[in-house]
Amino acid sequence: MCYYNAILRHFLHCCAFCIIFRKIGLHTHQYPWHSPDLDLAVKDLLKHRHIHTAHTASTNSALIELVVSHALAQDLPHLFTTDTQSAGKGQHGRAWANGAGNVFLSLYVPMTNAKNTPNPLSLGRLSGVLSLLIGVQICQLPSIAKYNECAATQNLTAKNLAKIGVKWANDIGYYQQKTFHKLAGILIEPVFCQQAKSLVGVVIGVGLNVRTTPALKSTHAMPYFATSLSEILANSGIACPSAHEMYAPLTQLLALALARCNTLTHDDSQMTAFITEFNALHLLHNQPIALHGAPHTPSDAQIGTCTGINHDGALLFAKDGVQTPIFAGSVQLV
Repeated sequence: MCYYNAILRHFLHCCAFCIIFRKIGLHTHQYPWHSPDLDLAVKDLLKHRHIHTAHTASTNSALIELVVSHALAQDLPHLFTTDTQSAGKGQHGRAWANGAGNVFLSLYVPMTNAKNTPNPLSLGRLSGVLSLLIGVQICQLPSIAKYNECAATQNLTAKNLAKIGVKWANDIGYYQQKTFHKLAGILIEPVFCQQAKSLVGVVIGVGLNVRTTPALKSTHAMPYFATSLSEILANSGIACPSAHEMYAPLTQLLALALARCNTLTHDDSQMTAFITEFNALHLLHNQPIALHGAPHTPSDAQIGTCTGINHDGALLFAKDGVQTPIFAGSVQLV
């Protein structure tokens, strides 16, 4: 009898979680790498291992410190969010600007332990594809997906608005007159055990401008500005959620990205399918670009064409008939 009661509780928990995500517009069952166990793991995370503060310096730094110091279990996932942060981190050593009403979220996931049953919220292998998967999933947030659907069916360009997409390797936003408007950024940091200096997990940081558009200084080398979801949706008729309302769906989408990453590492056909999907959302695909700061390249910006990504998540940069995989650096439309 106890066995059947446990099965019933498991079924009801799965149903309840699916109802929650249907209400906010997420349909997780459409993904082949989705599983009920993943839903339960996310629900358990949000209920029992979600730390929220009014303020912190950096959600990534705070969460890494808690895990490394064993204040939090290294073999379990943990979520850290805050209302404001004063020393947020971005790519290439840049700061991530603070803004009231925006999302500052960090998710720690352990590396899969081969000796134990894998946690649905764990990572089998650190890959450059992970940030690209996360970028694609963030574009599936209900408000962004609905906006992009409208952009595809209505003449939003007449309103000086464009489709929201991914810019390799860690940004989400849109281009307007070759100037990038950044909505969200991703920062993935490895977490090492203090004693053995071994990789125990990763922290995935996501900054998403929801209600406030931070003031950013555009430079000649990297001309970009910030935008916010409320600014983008202002004249669209689409409701803008609050930052707190986005924690659950965003965490669920990060979990889906992790599950898909674990699948892609040993399935070339799924990787090929993802590359096609990514290219459709990639704002630089088949566009002329300027490459800055890539290793083993001249210090001056290199002008070429983005022809896609490879199976390792590297950007494919074509110049003078030669295609080169780029694993690090900054790129911009020209």
